[in-house]
Amino acid sequence: MLGLLEIIWLLPGLFLGSFLPWYFFEEPKHIVKNYIAYAAAFLEIISIPFLLRTLVSPWKSITDEYEVKGFNFSELAQSLTLNVTSRVIGFLFRSITLVIGIAAQILLFLFYLAYFIAWILYPGVLVAAIAYFTSTSL
Repeated sequence: MLGLLEIIWLLPGLFLGSFLPWYFFEEPKHIVKNYIAYAAAFLEIISIPFLLRTLVSPWKSITDEYEVKGFNFSELAQSLTLNVTSRVIGFLFRSITLVIGIAAQILLFLFYLAYFIAWILYPGVLVAAIAYFTSTSL
């Protein structure tokens, strides 16, 4: 059984040997890896590259083919109207989804940036708070 003096003697070695490397190197790497995993998951849920590639595609592939059997202005106008309307609706829905996806990625980045900065600065803030509260009378 270790005595109190032996424990006090071992603490600096444990602190410098395992806690500091974990706190300032291992855990920040873990935070960055978690951010990358969440960003990839968000990109799978709302695929920004796919939305950009298909931005002006028809909504749900709803199109009308103009059958070439001579010139029929009514059929041509009907086909053109349906195809343009389908593409406009597709563009609107994809644009809105694209804005939501980019906003989600930006919010995720800002959250993890704040978390990372708070993690790194916490020991200094803790020491400063202890020094402040022990030096002033309450």
